[in-house]
Amino acid sequence: RFVDNARRLDEARAELHAARIDTWILQYLLSYGQPGEGGEREVMYSHMLKACRQAGIFARESLDTVRLTIKPGEDVDPGKMTVTARADETGDNQSDLEASVHGNPVEIGFNVKYLIDALAAVDTPQVAIETTSPKSAGIVKAIGDEDFLHVLMPINLPRS
Repeated sequence: RFVDNARRLDEARAELHAARIDTWILQYLLSYGQPGEGGEREVMYSHMLKACRQAGIFARESLDTVRLTIKPGEDVDPGKMTVTARADETGDNQSDLEASVHGNPVEIGFNVKYLIDALAAVDTPQVAIETTSPKSAGIVKAIGDEDFLHVLMPINLPRS
């Protein structure tokens, strides 16, 4: 039975969360290609979670939006993931993280609360964020745990 459009089922060894979604969400996901085709970005879980929590403080004034700017490395330099949040009264917050980036550079926005929820559920030292474009869903995967997969819908970012 669904309560408030969601369901939770607890078993001795598994926990299942399910929610009803409108068909337009599924069509949206399918219309922008499959995540993983555009590239994968791997980053240390603890550093990413800390950066998102810090950005979350500043993002409160901007509808909890954070900007992830992801660039591959050049030659021997590692790739870089920048987590940025902007608050008109408080200022900006920016955290630069080393990342293993496979694919093209991308700049994508997410609701920081949902991103923190996804990262807080990870039990491995590294996470991967897969994206195809700034308008496609992002997938958070726990490196080493094939059972963990979290889908995040992007937020349209204002021009910077």
